[in-house]
Amino acid sequence: MIYFKIKNIPIRKKAVLAPMLEFTNLPFRLLAKEYGAGLTYTEMIHVPYLLNKDLSEISILKSTIEDTPTAVQLVGDFTKKETITAAHLLDKSKSFDIIDFNFGCPSQKVMAGNAGSKLLKDISKVIPIIKEIKETTSKPITVKTRIGYKQNNIDEIINKFEKANIDAIAIHARASDEFYNIKSNSNLIRKLILKTSTPIIYNGDINENNFKEFLDFPEIMIGRAALGNLFIFKQINNFLKTGDLLKKNELEGVEELKKYLELCDKYNYDWLHIKKTIIPFIHGFEGASNLRNSLSKITSNKQFKEIINKQLMWLLQLVRWFYIL
Repeated sequence: MIYFKIKNIPIRKKAVLAPMLEFTNLPFRLLAKEYGAGLTYTEMIHVPYLLNKDLSEISILKSTIEDTPTAVQLVGDFTKKETITAAHLLDKSKSFDIIDFNFGCPSQKVMAGNAGSKLLKDISKVIPIIKEIKETTSKPITVKTRIGYKQNNIDEIINKFEKANIDAIAIHARASDEFYNIKSNSNLIRKLILKTSTPIIYNGDINENNFKEFLDFPEIMIGRAALGNLFIFKQINNFLKTGDLLKKNELEGVEELKKYLELCDKYNYDWLHIKKTIIPFIHGFEGASNLRNSLSKITSNKQFKEIINKQLMWLLQLVRWFYIL
């Protein structure tokens, strides 16, 4: 079944994995696909960095055939012509299916470079560059945005992107200066979908407890709720198929972490790279705090593997024993 289409790329599942800095590496994306994500995104990569490196040397751009479909996400000052050069480089790459542009990051560090959601302050300055990229590349071009910079002006933003013939838009239903304690405005996006022809992916506040409330959207994007919990994609797909809500238990949680670490090892990710990414997996079960404490002290791949082999395997056996009883 095809839920969604981005130009010529079919998305066969309702939920997709959001791009997240330091988390959506290749092993994380592959595991998300195994659990049922219809599309994944790389971590954001800065335009100047991309232009000054051989693409084959950039770890963020690691990919495999099993990674399909995946979008590579660019971040930067998209009013500059160098953005076009970066897009053309990625258009030639066989590693990714879609090129996505970040208009949503609210980080002060990113916005200081006139990037991320700072670009929403005057979206018209960006459109000529995005339009030229759309006209001179073969891959689908998408954007991830918020509803505005300091206030809601999503209608204007969408209107400008539609004129540039963008292939799809993922919308985080908050303004740039709104934090997670402010509820995302999902109804605003529901109304927007009724009056736009561009495919829309909804993003904001979706988790394992409330995802049923968002299944009326053509496509949904899962971010924070997927950290350490890629099982959420299996829950969504199973509910759509059967109407039943799967419950995740500790055994499945430990197995998920084990699979992630096996993928990290397979694709040669070192301890420094994956140390942060595994922390969300280690949550909510007995013995987890000891494992987190041990991981905080490691300084080498050797120590990392020793700790994982000893403590994670012990934890796995403990949880299995509990569920067998």
